[in-house]
Order: sequence, then structure tokens, then C-alpha cells
Amino acid sequence: MIAFIFFGCSLLFLLHVSRAKAIEALSLYWVFIVFQCLYNVAPWAASFVDTSALSLLSDHAVIETQLTLSAISNFCFGAVFLTFYKRTPLAAPSSRASLRSGRNIFILAFPVFLLTFALCAKYGWNQFATGVESADDQGGMFTVTAYAKHFFIAIYIYYLYRFRLNRWAWILFLQNAIVMFIDGARTTFFPIAFLTFFIYASQQVRATKKVYILAALAIFSTIAARAIIFTGNSTALQKLVAPVVVEGTMGAYPSLQTIYAVQHHANDGYTYGASYIVDPLLLLLPKGGLRQSQFLKSWEQKINAGIPDEFAPMGGFYYVAEAVAAFSYLGPPLITTLFAALMVWMESVKNRHRLVYFVWAGNIGVLFVKTNFANAFKIFATQLLIVLLFAGIRRYRLFMAASVPALTQAQL
Repeated sequence: MIAFIFFGCSLLFLLHVSRAKAIEALSLYWVFIVFQCLYNVAPWAASFVDTSALSLLSDHAVIETQLTLSAISNFCFGAVFLTFYKRTPLAAPSSRASLRSGRNIFILAFPVFLLTFALCAKYGWNQFATGVESADDQGGMFTVTAYAKHFFIAIYIYYLYRFRLNRWAWILFLQNAIVMFIDGARTTFFPIAFLTFFIYASQQVRATKKVYILAALAIFSTIAARAIIFTGNSTALQKLVAPVVVEGTMGAYPSLQTIYAVQHHANDGYTYGASYIVDPLLLLLPKGGLRQSQFLKSWEQKINAGIPDEFAPMGGFYYVAEAVAAFSYLGPPLITTLFAALMVWMESVKNRHRLVYFVWAGNIGVLFVKTNFANAFKIFATQLLIVLLFAGIRRYRLFMAASVPALTQAQL
């Protein structure tokens, strides 16, 4: 209980920092707070009920250690923002493009939406998770579907970068929501939903109740998308609550396992940060032996024999797991401090590097807490390359449009 009270005090400190620095509720700062609550409160609450199927959910020593490490990390996170954060409003695009140009992009994106929709209906996460299709049955189509989703999301992010939110942007957002419902995976949709309402709030004179209601509906839709695949005699409310409970407990379970491994000396050394530097590069390589030699994956395989249950038995991932694997108990506060510093810096340059910031906020800024860093970086790098390709094509067209008249004039 002392560890839980300590964790609660750390949340109060984060709230104080938010008030002192005038940090809006629709911000990456608050996304961090929400995930910290989810991945710490859920396993703590589960420890008071019958969880015999997963032994670590009843291991109070492990859960209290995670609460303590997360609380210290919260204090580090808040201290960085309290010391260095300066509120920087998101500026409007430097050049206002016509609504017609936005409509043209929307029209060009529509076939991509139809393709993505069709792929997700056949090879999406829902098909895989419910056992309708296995990974072997899908073959490479699962990967093709994933990249189709990234491509369509990149189009949407590029549209936001060029035009901000207008009628066509909202339709593109709705199409992404439809893809999410058909696909069932929330990892790619939730970050762009946050980005959408963050931009929407910045376009208002002040964030109104309407903004927060719409943002809440978007979050609710991500829960509902997972709830619809649950079968059985559960009530609608139980089906809606289940994804949240499962995400909180199963997402935190790998971190409980890494803490258990350290406590019981089941680990053979640490990754010493290589999973944050080398693994992202390895994950960008084509499938093969070199890609499988990721440091975090190797560490997980080594501790498997000494921990209860298979590592991450139902998927999910909380960043504390990777941080502990890197530097033991020093890892969570150290990695959290570095992440907070990166967030503060990105906030300070978001108007100078708008394109990169939009992709960052719609990926790593949200996903860092809930997935391993290599996976978050891969999504970021993939979508950034696509968005940069769109920006490069536009610059080339502008260059050619300016060069041809000049060349014609010189000939005359």
C-alpha cells in the first residue's frame, strides 16, 4: 500500500506541473499520465482478486516494485517539464493551400482507402486475433496490410501538415476510423486520433467542451473496436470494460516479468541501451537472421526459463519492461528522463519542423509508453519516409512549375 500511495503522490506532482506550466489536457504530457495510471493501477487492482492463471498478478512484491519505479519515473518526468518546458502554440501553415488542392489529395487517397479497407477485412488484426486466419495462412499479406495502413495514415498526416483540419481532413479521419473498426488494431489509429484533436484544439480560440467530447468519443471508438470481437454471454458494458482491463494488466505483465527476473537473478546481464539504438535499425531490415538478433528479443528469450508464464503471454508491452532490461532499476527513471527531454525539445521546435513533429506526435509521442521502442521507431520511420516522399514530389512540381516559365522567357 505504501508503494501505491507513493505512486499517487507522483501523480499529484504531475498534476501540479501541468497546472504550473499551463499544459493542456490534449497534450502528449497527459497521454503519458493516462498510460502511467493504466499500466500501474490495473495490475495493482488485479492483485486483490483471484488471478491464479497469471501468478505475477498476485505477487505483491513485484507489483510494489513496479509502482515504486513508476513513481520515481513520474517525478523525473515532471521535473524535466517543470524546469525546461515552455508552452509553444501550434502555428498555422506558412502558406494556405486552396480547398480545391485538398480535395484533389482526398480524391487521390480514396483508392488507397478502398484497398486498405479490403486488405484489413481479409488480413486484418481481427482475422488473426480471432483465429479465423493464422499467421501461416496469411503469409506475407499480413505485412502488406500493415504497410497499406501506414501508407493511408501517412496520407492523412501529410494532409494535416498541408491544410490542417477542414472538411476533407475530417472525412479522411473518418475513413481511418472505419479501417480501425474493420481491422481491429488500435495501435496505429489512437496516435492519429490524438494528433487530430490536438490540432483541432489548437485551431480554436480556446479548447471548448466540444473538443474534449469529440476526443472522448474517438477514444471510446478505439475501445469499442476491440470490444466487438469479444464473444460469449458478457453484457455490452462488460465487453467495453474488458479491453481496458486486459490492456492494463497484460500490457504491464512484461514489466512485472522483467522485474521478477531481476529479483530472482533469472537474467544474464542487461541490454545496456542497445535495444534503443541497435534494435530500431535491425527492425528496418528485411526478415532474416540479422533482424532476429535484436537485443531486447534475445534478453526476453534468456529470461523465459526463469520466469512464470511465457514472456508477454497475451501481447502488450509497457516501456518499464524495456527500461529495466536495459539498466535494471536505474532504467525506468533514466529512460523516462530522456524521453521527457525529447518531448520538451520536440514541443519547442514543432513550428520549425512541423512535418517531423506531426509524424512524431502521431507515433512515438503516443506509442512510446505502450510498445517497445524499436516497434514505435519502425512505425515512425515508415510513415515519415512516405510523408517526406509526398513533400518531395510537391517541391519537385513547384520547382518545375517555376522553372519552365523562366526557361521559356530566357529562350525568347
